[in-house]
Amino acid sequence: MFKRLSVADLLWGYDEPLFELVEKFFPIPGVGSQFGFLLGYNGTDINGMFTVYDGVANKSKLNHVNRWKGQTELDMWYTPEANMMNGTDGMMWHPFVEQNETLPLFHQDYCRTMPYIYKEDQMFKGIPLKRYYLAPFAYENGTTYPPNKGFCNEETCAPAGIQRMDPCRFGSPMGLSNPHFLYADPWLSDQIIGLNPDVEKHENYFLLEPKMGMPYTMRMRLQINMYIENVGGIK
Repeated sequence: MFKRLSVADLLWGYDEPLFELVEKFFPIPGVGSQFGFLLGYNGTDINGMFTVYDGVANKSKLNHVNRWKGQTELDMWYTPEANMMNGTDGMMWHPFVEQNETLPLFHQDYCRTMPYIYKEDQMFKGIPLKRYYLAPFAYENGTTYPPNKGFCNEETCAPAGIQRMDPCRFGSPMGLSNPHFLYADPWLSDQIIGLNPDVEKHENYFLLEPKMGMPYTMRMRLQINMYIENVGGIK
């Protein structure tokens, strides 16, 4: 079954008859009769309040998240390390960022901290900046990258390059990856005709001015993957 939608409907939401039917019998918290990848995010405070460090006591912690929605840690993952809220919200980092630093970005929509590492120097409108990109190990599983073992269990661990987001999305069987499975296990992109990972098109990165710790441009690229299983009796 396919539904033809505009980009606006897909992003900001449309009335889904199936959701309306399900809501009458099995209401799911956070899910109404509409669907949209950015539903409810336009001009609202849906992300919740952040409390961040001011950097007075420790300049390296400037703008680092201390609390989100009043909590100092998450509660949906499987290890204390995975539930930690490290890094900033991406609006700024501390001044005089060193090239060899890993810059953590706490992304509330991913319910986790995402690590960014230095790649190269670049110019943007005549300004010398440094390019930091989402570390290739960010979406690895616990087998290929042990520090990520807390983001999945025996039922939800996916091939290297995909992170299941079930605990973060009300149990919905979805996973995140780089577009076209960039930096993922090559087996994944080989299964789908038409996927061609390309660093320039699909890499998730930002350009940072290191003296101020300010990002000048960001490309928050991701791919949403849904897990679908065969249902007996339906062809």
